[in-house]
Amino acid sequence: MNRIELIAKEIREQTHSLREFYEKIKELHFSILNPSEIIVTGCGDSYAASLMLNELVGVRVEDPYELGFKEIHNALVIVSVSGKTIANIRLAEKVKKKGLKIFVITGNPESKLAKLADYLIDIEYKESIVLPGTLSFTKSLIALYVAFGLNVDFSKINEELIDKAFEEFEDAKGESFFIVSSPAYFPLSIYWKAKLIEMIGSKVMVERCEQFMHMDIFALSEKDSVIILGNEDNRCRTIYEKIKNYVAYCKYEVFGEKNPTNFLISSIYGQVLAYSLLKKRNLKDVHFSLSRLLKISDELIY
Repeated sequence: MNRIELIAKEIREQTHSLREFYEKIKELHFSILNPSEIIVTGCGDSYAASLMLNELVGVRVEDPYELGFKEIHNALVIVSVSGKTIANIRLAEKVKKKGLKIFVITGNPESKLAKLADYLIDIEYKESIVLPGTLSFTKSLIALYVAFGLNVDFSKINEELIDKAFEEFEDAKGESFFIVSSPAYFPLSIYWKAKLIEMIGSKVMVERCEQFMHMDIFALSEKDSVIILGNEDNRCRTIYEKIKNYVAYCKYEVFGEKNPTNFLISSIYGQVLAYSLLKKRNLKDVHFSLSRLLKISDELIY
C-alpha cells in the first residue's frame, strides 16, 4: 500500500479507531488535569491540537521554542507524535531541572522525550512510512481530551460523515488558499493549512474573519480559493456572500458551536479536503515527501 492509499485508509478508519482509543486510554491514564496549573505545547499539528484545547478549556498554550525563553512555574504537557523534536526535548530538559512535572503525549514511547516524562500517554501510532498527520493528529487530540476531562459524541463520527465530507469537496479547486475562521475556529484553520501544504504544496494563508477583511482580502486573486470554517456567524456569512464571485472557489463550512466533537469533525474535513485535491491533481505522492526542502526541514526540527 502506497502513501496515498494509506492516507485514505487512515481517514476512513477514524470512524472506529478513535472511539476504541478513547475508551482505552480513559480507563488507563491519569486523573483530569487542571487547565489553570498547566502549560500545553507542541509543534506543527501538535501545536494546532494544543490551540484547540485552549479554545475548549482555556489552558495556556505556548510555542515550545519561545517558551524556553520564559519563566516556567507550571507543569507541562508536551504533544509530539515522533518524540524527537529538538525544541520539545530541550524544553522538557529545562522543566525537568526545575522539578516540575512533565506529561507527554506521543506515538514513540521509547523516544528521548518520552523518557523525560513523569506521565505518558502512548497514542499507539506506528507508521510504516511517514504520513501527513491524519490519524496521528486525531489520536493526539483525543489524548488531550481525555487528559482534560472532555467528552466526544462518537455517534457523529461515522461513515456517513466521511462520505459527506468527500461530497462537500468534489468541486474544490484553486492555486492558493485562504482559510478564514469564525470565532473559536482559528486553531482548525492552522490544521487545515498544514494538510494543504503537506499534501499538495499550495500556498495557504489563515486568518480570523475580522482580520481577513482588514488585510488578507487585498491579496485575493481570481485564481484563489477561500474557505470559511466554523460556526454560523453573520460576519463570516457576509464575507462569503460578498467575495464568492471574485475567486475561483469559495466555500463556507459550518460545523456548529465550539465543542470537542465539532473540532474533531472539522479536523477530519480538513484531511478530506487536502486528500481530495491530491487525487484531483493526479499527484503520485504527497508534496512534502518530494520537496527539495524536506532534508532541511528534518535537520532543523530534529
